[in-house]
Amino acid sequence: MYVGYTTADSAKEYQIVSHLGGLPEMPDHCNVLSVELNLLHHTFSNDSHENYSILQAYELNLNNTTSQSNYNWIGSRTWNNVHPSGDSMQNVGDFIDFAKLTSANAGRRISLDLTKSYRKNSSFNLLFKTDASSSKRIANTLSAYSTYIAVIYRNEVGVEGKYTYQTQNIGRAGTAYLSDHTQRLTLINTLISSGSDILPFSLSLIHNSSQNTAYFDRAEANHIHSRDYSNMKIAAGWKLSAQQCVQSLRISGDDRETLYWIYTDADGTEHYFFEDTEAPGVYRDEDGLGLKMGLVAETGHT
Repeated sequence: MYVGYTTADSAKEYQIVSHLGGLPEMPDHCNVLSVELNLLHHTFSNDSHENYSILQAYELNLNNTTSQSNYNWIGSRTWNNVHPSGDSMQNVGDFIDFAKLTSANAGRRISLDLTKSYRKNSSFNLLFKTDASSSKRIANTLSAYSTYIAVIYRNEVGVEGKYTYQTQNIGRAGTAYLSDHTQRLTLINTLISSGSDILPFSLSLIHNSSQNTAYFDRAEANHIHSRDYSNMKIAAGWKLSAQQCVQSLRISGDDRETLYWIYTDADGTEHYFFEDTEAPGVYRDEDGLGLKMGLVAETGHT
C-alpha cells in the first residue's frame, strides 16, 4: 500500500483508507485498556533532500451506506470518492496517532494507538497520509499482509489497589466500593474475623454488581472461571472470600491454543497467568502482582 508523494505517475499523493470492523468478543467483566495497530513499513523511497516523513492516522468521516460489504466498499474507494473536491483533508476526522518513517525502519514494524477511537466506536474507518508534498517527495509502502492488532484487556471485577473508589460504610451490611474507573459496585461484608497471631482468619461475603445475574460457579453460562461451587448455595452476584481458586483456560490464536491459568482472588478479580518463555512450566501474573505458579508432577498426575 503506497502512502506519501512521488514524482512518478505525474507527481501524485497517495493515501490509504481502511476499515476496523470491530474486535473479537472480549471475556465478560473485562475492559479494553489499549488497541494497537501494527504495520510493516515495507519500503522508503526518497526523491528530495528530506530524510524522513511522518505517517499520520485519522478517523475517516465517511461511512458505508451501500449494500456492499465493508471489504468491497473500501476496495472501491478512489481519491475522488474520498475527496470529491480535491482537498486532501476533506472528510478527514479526528487525529489518532503518528509514526516516523525513515529508511532505517523500512522492513520493521511501526505501531499506532487506536484506543481512543475504538472506545468511541469499535467499528470505524481510517485514513493514513503523510506530511510529504511536492517539495518533500517521499513515498513509502506498508504491507497489508503483515498487519495485526494487539488488544490488551483486564478483568476489573472486585477491588484492586491500583484503582480508586468511592467508599461508604453501611453498618452491619458492610462497606460499599464504587469504582471511579468502571462505576461498578463491590460490597464487602465481614462475617467472621479472628486475629490469631498464629493463623489469622477472616471470612467475608462479597457482592459484585457486574455479576449480579450469575452464580459463582464454573457453569459456562456464568462466564466466570471458577471451580465447581454448585453445592455452595449463595445468591446470584455473591461469593465468599474463601472461594479463591485456580482454573485453566486455553485462548485460541491464529495457529495454536495458549494455556493460561486464572487465579480468582477473595473479592472476585480474575488474574491471568502466562507461561514464562525462559522458564517453561512457570506461570507469572500479568497484573504486576509479582505472583507465580508452577505445575508439580506427581506419580501418574500433573
